Amino acid sequence: MRTMNGRVVDDAMRPIFKYCLQRWTVKNIRIVVDFEQWVQFVRDYNELLNEIGMVNIVIKSISGGYLEAEDAHIILSMAKVRHLYYEHYLSQGTGVRQASYKVTLNTPSLEVLKIKRSLGRNNINFEITRCAKLRSLSIDSNSQTCLTSSHEPIELKSISKDRQPDLSRLNLSYASMTTGILGATFGYLHHICLKHVRIIPHEHPIECQNLTKLVLHNLSMDKPLKLRTPRLQALICNICALNWLQLEDALQADRISINAHAFRSIRMVHPASLSFFRRMNLTLSRSCRYDREWFNVHGSYLEEVRELRVSDEFPQDHHEHLQDVLGRFTAVSSLSLRRMRIPSDFSYLTPNVQKIHIKDCETETNSIRFPPSVCCVEVCNMWKWNTTAEEGIVTDCEMILLPKGRFGPLRSRIAHGRKGKVMAPRTIWSTQRVTV
Repeated sequence: MRTMNGRVVDDAMRPIFKYCLQRWTVKNIRIVVDFEQWVQFVRDYNELLNEIGMVNIVIKSISGGYLEAEDAHIILSMAKVRHLYYEHYLSQGTGVRQASYKVTLNTPSLEVLKIKRSLGRNNINFEITRCAKLRSLSIDSNSQTCLTSSHEPIELKSISKDRQPDLSRLNLSYASMTTGILGATFGYLHHICLKHVRIIPHEHPIECQNLTKLVLHNLSMDKPLKLRTPRLQALICNICALNWLQLEDALQADRISINAHAFRSIRMVHPASLSFFRRMNLTLSRSCRYDREWFNVHGSYLEEVRELRVSDEFPQDHHEHLQDVLGRFTAVSSLSLRRMRIPSDFSYLTPNVQKIHIKDCETETNSIRFPPSVCCVEVCNMWKWNTTAEEGIVTDCEMILLPKGRFGPLRSRIAHGRKGKVMAPRTIWSTQRVTV
């Protein structure tokens, strides 16, 4: 059983719903109803949900823009639910800004809780103190107003190491976090993901003793975010968040992923704290303006990077900017290029580059030259548009990797792809695996 719509609360549907739960072993259920129907559903069928492991609840609206006193508090008691998804977005113009209600979860087996709500229009608060096995909490408020106010998710104020000893993962979108919440939540979490979050940081570093993965995108703050992360392994962020980040005691950190979308040219507050990363993923964007000064100054601090992956491309002068960026990472020995137009000559690469991997890239030539230091080139779905003769015969393309004889053979195939508004033929190459 996957979906139950609003008709489930009608008298005629009650025996059918009960029969379905008794007849089959229902492991997950999705309920899509109006708020009034949801209140009645909880009253009539709450006990029938005790045996279900995954529940997805979608609330569509609140009629009239107000709630009765007895409807403002919902108690969900589900003994065996492990995954709960609760979504309540209100459409534009519903006029329910004053509506609010509370949801108390009596779910001793709950492990994953995902909340989606529009706090600019209704205020939905969850009491999660009775979720002793909770290990992952996601809150998406979906409202830009949260970034300009001092609002903090009430759920964050109630979580603690004593009440949720297994909680290790937090995903937060469109909210504000002050010093008290930062210190209380960052201290014992293993995975933190913050997107569109307004942060008021500590003056001193926040202790993150267990943090292994940190994801930061589009943060709003006016002073550095200082974190002490002795166990950090991976950092994923965009440049705007990176400019305000200061890491301490993170010598063991291995991987950094930077998204260059929505680039704002400001100086990084503490670039030296990035000098220990050894693997780097750099994702470009067609809307990203290339900032030579930022890459020249701050890119030089990433001197320990040994493996570099660059995805997508710059909107203008891509080959020129790509050459400039690759020249910043002099210690790289393994280079991966994805989803971009690649040049015909890589002779400018630093002498340390030994291995190159090309995947889902376009080329405009029939040959590509590599420097003497490169001993291995792997190709996966590199393609070039074919030319069509006057008789309509598609001419195949040949690809040569230079110097000749150094790299493995390529196998080719012809396939059609969308070129503008029409479908056109192209030749696709991949490294031919030699079996013994």
